[in-house]
Amino acid sequence: VDNAMVTGNLSFVPNMPRISELWLDANENITGTIPSEIGNARTLRSFSVSECNVTGTIPSEIGSLVDIHQMWLQHNKLTGTIPSDLKEMTSLRILHLEGNMLSGTMPNEICDIDFYSLGSDCYDNVLCACCTCCGN
Repeated sequence: VDNAMVTGNLSFVPNMPRISELWLDANENITGTIPSEIGNARTLRSFSVSECNVTGTIPSEIGSLVDIHQMWLQHNKLTGTIPSDLKEMTSLRILHLEGNMLSGTMPNEICDIDFYSLGSDCYDNVLCACCTCCGN
């Protein structure tokens, strides 16, 4: 539902125990935080909320999505550091976090994952020695 003028927040995601893909890109009326209960959506394989207005931190519970393959969170208003709990997502091959207000260093444990594409704001806010894509 890219650019479909969807409104609301992401609180519904944990209540979808059999969801495998969710792409809500370019829906600026998607607001609020990524709920910590997202870790309960264990069947989620692909998750994208790029270019929305998602705020807050990346919850450490997202690391419970051990079978997820792709996650795009870029160009939102996410803050804080990148949780090392993402290291549990060993099936993850694509992760994009650039265009947020994240800070700190990409945890070494995450760099150990065999990424096809890993992006962050490594020129400005997030030190990332293993990123394949650096944005700001």
